[in-house]
Amino acid sequence: MKIFIAGDSTAAPKLDHKRPETGWGECLHEFISPIYEIFNLAEDGHSTKSFIDEGRLDVIDRQIKKGDLLLVQFGHNDEIIGDPEKYTTLSQYTANLDRFAQVAKSHDAIPVFISSITRRKFINHVLDPEAIKDYPKAMKAYAENYGFPFIDMYKISQEMLRKLGETNAIRFYNHQKANESSNFPEGISDDTHFSPYGARQFAAVIAAHLSRIL
Repeated sequence: MKIFIAGDSTAAPKLDHKRPETGWGECLHEFISPIYEIFNLAEDGHSTKSFIDEGRLDVIDRQIKKGDLLLVQFGHNDEIIGDPEKYTTLSQYTANLDRFAQVAKSHDAIPVFISSITRRKFINHVLDPEAIKDYPKAMKAYAENYGFPFIDMYKISQEMLRKLGETNAIRFYNHQKANESSNFPEGISDDTHFSPYGARQFAAVIAAHLSRIL
């Protein structure tokens, strides 16, 4: 059986110049049986729209087979209003999710929708409950309406970060001090993308929920 991942930079494999940034999709194999072959087609900077427009869903359509899983996680880039190549309205976003589902269903594969993992966006020391606007809610509504498997990683990650607190949550994200990483000599404070530790933690949660589907 194969597991295909369609998503953005939070799931995607990284080139050397991006390290130590890590996508959760890179770590998923650590937490599931080796009988499952993972094809991580997630790509930095992509939304449902740009992923489809660039033909990446077509690649999956040509390869996915009966019994395979298609994991779909988008939202971070769909909300970028200023980028017409990425931005989707909520209705367009939902329509695009349906295209992913139909590709899976046409091959008797299983679409699994995974809402975006939250940004570490604290306002006055309180985690913003709308850190990725309404896209996680739209995905949840779509998946539940059509009875597709759904993992609410937005809700789960929000709960995780609230329990950790603003400071302790830093270790989940790509924060580097000056000269700590050769790729970021001036340091970086990235509250969207994950550290290796954070990527593994989130991958472990996703794998635990997938075990109920596999």
